[in-house]
Order: sequence, then structure tokens, then C-alpha cells
Amino acid sequence: MIKSISDTPLQNRETSKMTKDQIAVCIFCRPGNESLLAQTIRDQLDQTVLVPIRMQEEVHHGKYLQVQKPLLPGYIFAYMNSIDLVTPIQAL
Repeated sequence: MIKSISDTPLQNRETSKMTKDQIAVCIFCRPGNESLLAQTIRDQLDQTVLVPIRMQEEVHHGKYLQVQKPLLPGYIFAYMNSIDLVTPIQAL
């Protein structure tokens, strides 16, 4: 089951901080490291970062569990104040 962003509560309601002057950047990373890279960008560069997720039912030991999975494994979206901030991200 895939939920849209409006159906899924975001951990940080950072979208309210976005302005018209920001540029959107799609960043590729190793699948499974999306949350770590997003947190690093938030901490070091103080930028708005989104990691779209979906809820998936999985069976573990005979029980159904709701598990969060990335909607686009290996990709995160950042809203930058300047294109100059893209270069430091490549070093992360």
C-alpha cells in the first residue's frame, strides 16, 4: 500500500520553511542510507530535506507488521537556498 505525502505524517514539518527562492535537488545515495544522508544534510547544511516513504505490510514470525520503506530507494529531495550548496553534498 502506497500512501501519498498528504496521507503520511512527516517527521519534520519542514515544508512550511520552503520559499519561492529555493531550488529543488534530487540526490542519489546508496539505497538504505537515505535517512542518514538526509539527517546529515539537515545538521551540517541546515537545509530542508524530504525522504518519501511508503507503508508496507510484511510477515514476521507469522504476524503482519507495518514497515516503513523508501518510496524511491536511493533518492532524497533537498530544497537548497543556493546552487553553491550542491558541491558540499557531493563530498558527504
